[in-house]
Amino acid sequence: MRSLLKMLKRMLATRPVKALLIGALSIGIGSCSSSKPQPMQIFQTIRASERLNPNVHEISRPVYIDVFFLNEIDAFEDAKVEQLIDNPTATLGNSMIKKSRYFVKPGSEHDIRVSVPEGSRFLAVFANFRHADSAADKTFVPLPQQTGTKYNLTIQLQGFQLSTRFE
Repeated sequence: MRSLLKMLKRMLATRPVKALLIGALSIGIGSCSSSKPQPMQIFQTIRASERLNPNVHEISRPVYIDVFFLNEIDAFEDAKVEQLIDNPTATLGNSMIKKSRYFVKPGSEHDIRVSVPEGSRFLAVFANFRHADSAADKTFVPLPQQTGTKYNLTIQLQGFQLSTRFE
Protein backbone atom coordinates (compact mmCIF):
# COMPACT_ATOMS: atom_id res chain seq x y z
CA MET A 1 0.00 0.00 0.00
CA ARG A 2 2.84 2.39 0.86
CA SER A 3 4.52 1.82 -2.53
CA LEU A 4 1.22 2.52 -4.29
CA LEU A 5 0.96 5.88 -2.51
CA LYS A 6 4.53 6.81 -3.51
CA MET A 7 3.80 5.90 -7.10
CA LEU A 8 0.60 7.96 -7.10
CA LYS A 9 2.42 11.03 -5.70
CA ARG A 10 5.04 10.84 -8.46
CA MET A 11 2.39 10.38 -11.12
CA LEU A 12 0.32 13.30 -9.81
CA ALA A 13 3.24 15.57 -10.56
CA THR A 14 3.68 14.33 -14.13
CA ARG A 15 0.42 12.67 -15.20
CA PRO A 16 -2.47 13.75 -12.94
CA VAL A 17 -5.31 12.11 -14.91
CA LYS A 18 -3.59 8.72 -15.02
CA ALA A 19 -2.76 8.94 -11.31
CA LEU A 20 -6.38 9.70 -10.43
CA LEU A 21 -7.61 6.75 -12.50
CA ILE A 22 -5.16 4.34 -10.88
CA GLY A 23 -6.07 5.65 -7.43
CA ALA A 24 -9.80 5.25 -8.11
CA LEU A 25 -9.28 1.71 -9.41
CA SER A 26 -7.19 0.81 -6.36
CA ILE A 27 -9.90 2.03 -4.01
CA GLY A 28 -12.58 0.20 -5.99
CA ILE A 29 -10.68 -3.06 -6.00
CA GLY A 30 -9.88 -2.77 -2.31
CA SER A 31 -13.54 -2.24 -1.45
CA CYS A 32 -14.51 -5.39 -3.37
CA SER A 33 -12.56 -7.63 -1.07
CA SER A 34 -14.36 -8.59 2.09
CA SER A 35 -13.62 -10.62 5.13
CA LYS A 36 -17.04 -12.27 4.91
CA PRO A 37 -16.58 -16.01 5.46
CA GLN A 38 -17.05 -18.25 2.46
CA PRO A 39 -20.06 -20.58 2.65
CA MET A 40 -19.51 -24.24 3.40
CA GLN A 41 -19.31 -26.37 0.26
CA ILE A 42 -20.72 -29.87 0.05
CA PHE A 43 -19.77 -32.21 -2.76
CA GLN A 44 -22.77 -34.54 -2.97
CA THR A 45 -22.50 -37.90 -4.64
CA ILE A 46 -25.90 -39.43 -5.32
CA ARG A 47 -25.35 -43.13 -5.99
CA ALA A 48 -28.10 -45.55 -7.00
CA SER A 49 -27.80 -49.32 -7.21
CA GLU A 50 -28.97 -51.25 -10.26
CA ARG A 51 -31.82 -52.54 -8.10
CA LEU A 52 -33.69 -49.34 -7.28
CA ASN A 53 -37.37 -48.80 -6.51
CA PRO A 54 -38.47 -52.12 -8.10
CA ASN A 55 -42.04 -52.60 -9.29
CA VAL A 56 -44.15 -55.74 -8.74
CA HIS A 57 -42.26 -57.46 -11.60
CA GLU A 58 -38.89 -56.64 -9.93
CA ILE A 59 -38.01 -54.14 -12.66
CA SER A 60 -36.00 -51.21 -11.31
CA ARG A 61 -37.59 -47.78 -11.65
CA PRO A 62 -36.22 -44.24 -11.27
CA VAL A 63 -37.03 -42.19 -8.19
CA TYR A 64 -37.18 -38.50 -7.29
CA ILE A 65 -35.28 -37.37 -4.24
CA ASP A 66 -35.66 -34.04 -2.47
CA VAL A 67 -32.68 -32.60 -0.61
CA PHE A 68 -33.57 -30.03 2.06
CA PHE A 69 -31.42 -27.61 3.99
CA LEU A 70 -33.14 -27.05 7.33
CA ASN A 71 -32.52 -24.90 10.39
CA GLU A 72 -34.34 -27.39 12.64
CA ILE A 73 -35.23 -31.05 12.18
CA ASP A 74 -38.43 -31.65 14.18
CA ALA A 75 -40.91 -30.93 11.36
CA PHE A 76 -39.01 -33.25 8.99
CA GLU A 77 -38.86 -36.06 11.54
CA ASP A 78 -42.59 -35.72 12.28
CA ALA A 79 -43.65 -35.45 8.61
CA LYS A 80 -45.52 -38.30 6.96
CA VAL A 81 -44.49 -39.48 3.49
CA GLU A 82 -47.71 -38.14 1.95
CA GLN A 83 -47.06 -34.68 3.42
CA LEU A 84 -43.56 -34.54 1.96
CA ILE A 85 -44.93 -35.61 -1.43
CA ASP A 86 -48.00 -33.33 -1.50
CA ASN A 87 -46.73 -30.12 0.09
CA PRO A 88 -43.23 -30.13 1.57
CA THR A 89 -43.17 -26.33 1.89
CA ALA A 90 -46.23 -26.22 4.15
CA THR A 91 -45.15 -29.35 6.02
CA LEU A 92 -41.66 -28.10 6.84
CA GLY A 93 -42.68 -24.46 7.27
CA ASN A 94 -40.01 -22.01 8.39
CA SER A 95 -37.52 -24.80 9.09
CA MET A 96 -36.91 -25.22 5.32
CA ILE A 97 -34.22 -22.92 3.95
CA LYS A 98 -33.70 -24.55 0.53
CA LYS A 99 -34.99 -27.54 -1.44
CA SER A 100 -33.47 -29.24 -4.49
CA ARG A 101 -35.02 -32.11 -6.46
CA TYR A 102 -33.09 -34.77 -8.36
CA PHE A 103 -34.25 -37.50 -10.74
CA VAL A 104 -32.23 -40.65 -10.03
CA LYS A 105 -32.11 -43.60 -12.42
CA PRO A 106 -31.08 -47.14 -11.42
CA GLY A 107 -27.31 -47.63 -11.60
CA SER A 108 -26.60 -43.91 -11.91
CA GLU A 109 -24.20 -41.65 -10.06
CA HIS A 110 -24.39 -37.85 -9.87
CA ASP A 111 -21.75 -35.51 -8.45
CA ILE A 112 -23.13 -32.14 -7.40
CA ARG A 113 -21.41 -29.21 -5.69
CA VAL A 114 -23.66 -27.27 -3.33
CA SER A 115 -23.09 -24.11 -1.30
CA VAL A 116 -24.78 -24.53 2.06
CA PRO A 117 -27.28 -21.71 2.65
CA GLU A 118 -26.66 -19.53 5.69
CA GLY A 119 -28.52 -20.70 8.79
CA SER A 120 -28.65 -24.36 7.71
CA ARG A 121 -28.07 -26.86 10.50
CA PHE A 122 -29.32 -30.09 8.87
CA LEU A 123 -29.33 -31.71 5.44
CA ALA A 124 -32.39 -33.91 5.02
CA VAL A 125 -33.20 -36.24 2.12
CA PHE A 126 -36.55 -37.68 1.10
CA ALA A 127 -36.89 -40.38 -1.58
CA ASN A 128 -40.25 -40.80 -3.28
CA PHE A 129 -40.12 -44.60 -3.54
CA ARG A 130 -42.95 -46.53 -5.13
CA HIS A 131 -43.37 -48.51 -1.91
CA ALA A 132 -43.89 -45.97 0.87
CA ASP A 133 -42.24 -46.68 4.22
CA SER A 134 -41.52 -43.51 6.15
CA ALA A 135 -38.62 -45.11 8.03
CA ALA A 136 -36.73 -45.91 4.81
CA ASP A 137 -37.88 -42.94 2.72
CA LYS A 138 -36.18 -40.16 4.65
CA THR A 139 -32.95 -39.48 6.46
CA PHE A 140 -30.94 -36.53 7.70
CA VAL A 141 -27.48 -35.56 8.91
CA PRO A 142 -26.45 -32.61 11.06
CA LEU A 143 -24.25 -30.18 9.15
CA PRO A 144 -20.80 -29.34 10.43
CA GLN A 145 -20.75 -25.70 11.52
CA GLN A 146 -17.40 -24.68 9.99
CA THR A 147 -17.76 -22.13 7.20
CA GLY A 148 -15.34 -22.06 4.30
CA THR A 149 -14.81 -25.81 4.52
CA LYS A 150 -15.52 -28.47 1.89
CA TYR A 151 -17.20 -31.76 2.78
CA ASN A 152 -18.05 -34.90 0.82
CA LEU A 153 -21.51 -36.36 1.32
CA THR A 154 -22.77 -39.62 -0.16
CA ILE A 155 -26.48 -40.21 -0.69
CA GLN A 156 -26.98 -43.93 -1.36
CA LEU A 157 -30.17 -45.48 -2.78
CA GLN A 158 -30.64 -49.24 -2.96
CA GLY A 159 -33.93 -51.06 -3.42
CA PHE A 160 -36.27 -49.07 -1.17
CA GLN A 161 -33.49 -47.93 1.18
CA LEU A 162 -31.96 -44.48 1.52
CA SER A 163 -28.84 -43.51 3.47
CA THR A 164 -26.56 -40.49 3.84
CA ARG A 165 -23.07 -40.11 5.28
CA PHE A 166 -20.23 -37.63 5.35
CA GLU A 167 -16.89 -39.03 4.22
